Amino acid sequence: MFDTVHRITTKWLLAILGIMILGLTLLGTVSYWVITNHYQSYAEITLGNQASSFAEILKVDFDPKTLKHVAAMETKSSSTVFVFSPEGDLFISSKSTKPQLLEVVQNWVRQDLNQKSIQKKVALDGIQIILAKSPIERGKNRLGTVVVGTELTWLENALQSLQAMLILAGLGALLVASGLGLLLSRSVVRPILDVVKTIGQLAKGNYQVRILVEGKDELALLNQQVNQLAESLSYYQSSRREFLSHVAHELRTPITYLKGYATLLQNPEIELNRAQKLTSIIREQSDRLDRLVNDLMTLSRVDEGQLELKKEQVELGELLQKICDEMRIQAGEWGVKLVLNIHQPPLYLSLDPQRFYQIMMNLIDNAVRYSHGKGTVTISVQKKSNEMMIQVRDEGIGMSEKELNRVWERFYRVEKSRSRHTGGSGLGLSIVKHLVGLQGGRIDVKSIPNRGTTFLLYFPHHQRARSE
Repeated sequence: MFDTVHRITTKWLLAILGIMILGLTLLGTVSYWVITNHYQSYAEITLGNQASSFAEILKVDFDPKTLKHVAAMETKSSSTVFVFSPEGDLFISSKSTKPQLLEVVQNWVRQDLNQKSIQKKVALDGIQIILAKSPIERGKNRLGTVVVGTELTWLENALQSLQAMLILAGLGALLVASGLGLLLSRSVVRPILDVVKTIGQLAKGNYQVRILVEGKDELALLNQQVNQLAESLSYYQSSRREFLSHVAHELRTPITYLKGYATLLQNPEIELNRAQKLTSIIREQSDRLDRLVNDLMTLSRVDEGQLELKKEQVELGELLQKICDEMRIQAGEWGVKLVLNIHQPPLYLSLDPQRFYQIMMNLIDNAVRYSHGKGTVTISVQKKSNEMMIQVRDEGIGMSEKELNRVWERFYRVEKSRSRHTGGSGLGLSIVKHLVGLQGGRIDVKSIPNRGTTFLLYFPHHQRARSE
């Protein structure tokens, strides 16, 4: 867990610091470039203005006294003033200069007597120097040229100070960003660690653990999803435990019958009538086991989405008539009358005949068994808008509202005292609901205690004339 904390926090901080360093580097580079160009432009403009000012002064009064005065004005400044003759010979300079610089300036003046360029940058011994010149003219007479030059050492010193300030500011910003990033990473990492811890508990089988959901951001949504996962796993665990318990209980009864009666049949002195009766019971319990296994296999295929339907156009009246004919014998054995009411022209539905047969057999069998040997089970068909409604109504014990809410649960029985020897597996209605939904239909149930129950099935219908 601690290794996870360190890894996430380290990655978060490295990401923040990387972004900060990149941003500060770009900002510092751009700032340095802008400031450098600004000061260089400022120096060039200043030198040009100085050269023009001195040229204006000398134009009015070009004599040795004025020349000395101009030179004296720049003695204490960082700039140097040169005054040349029209031919490029030096008249005077404000300071003693290196021969190399004087030679560069003099060559520039002589080679450019027409004043095509007024700015020049040169480098001597690694020092950048800016030069600006202006002609001294009185009317059409050219009296000479003024050149003002300055070394950029002061600018380089200022820029070095600026670099130091930018570096210090960047380091300070990185320290502040690191602190804020650490605090922020903790606040971001904590919910993630809660999720990791919760998932670890779920992996160990603790499905009751939950995460506190705070806020409405993506992490809060993640926490909600994890809580929903925990609830689903908890429900799955409890339902699986209950399901296995029911299956074991359902299997235990017929197996007990089979073992017990098989043991009795091993007695060589058993009477023939007694043996036939025991054989009949064994056959019934074997059939019950077979039905239970088939029901479980059907539910398993439904849950896994592997139950395939083979739909076709079927005539509803013929199919219901066939089902009722098969079920009348069983209903008669229970003392129940089975009635089919269809007062419609041929009605065609797109159904899987085998699965529809399974649906109706379950519902009719359920209605017959809960009628307790009295009354009538009625199957009727009625057209409702774009749907066909099929009713299976009995006059049996009925159900309360609480029982209606649970009737679709697996292994749920309305009558708790109902004999498992004669009853079903408790899976029939759950299978019916799934099969109806798979065929595009829906099912509902209404019931009144001690008055009876009605199951209502609704299917989209397609009506057409019977083909010859």
